[in-house]
Amino acid sequence: QPDLDRGIRHTADETVNHEQHQEEGQHERPVQNPLRGPIEIDPAPPQEDGDKYDLKKDRRYAGIDIPNTESLKDTIERVLPYWQSTIVPDLKAGKRVVISAHGNSLRALVKHLSNIPDDEITGLEIPTGKPIVYELDQDMREQERFYLHER
Repeated sequence: QPDLDRGIRHTADETVNHEQHQEEGQHERPVQNPLRGPIEIDPAPPQEDGDKYDLKKDRRYAGIDIPNTESLKDTIERVLPYWQSTIVPDLKAGKRVVISAHGNSLRALVKHLSNIPDDEITGLEIPTGKPIVYELDQDMREQERFYLHER
């Protein structure tokens, strides 16, 4: 429990630090988040197999192979097929789509849509509760990206 508590406190401190940068008009952290490494490196697993946080013991995930950790590269490989098969057809049909997801899943999608290089994506912080709006052309390329609260 102490490691988990320390992680939660660190995340809370990082969020407050990030929100201060947001108020100053900065959308990216001046320093890379130490918990976020290169996109192809898996972070350290948060738990050991079989501990109380192991999702493999949760019946809601029965039959699903759940990794203990996932790199941004792995997340991109998981998110982009869903983007292409499910979200893009809705957008092309003229529907408005709202995507709510975990930060790394959103980071994977932003990386794709905004064509952000690998060495820059780890510094991008996506604030909680502040929606990003994308205006896309017919080929699903970014025309404009902004935070909803800025308009």
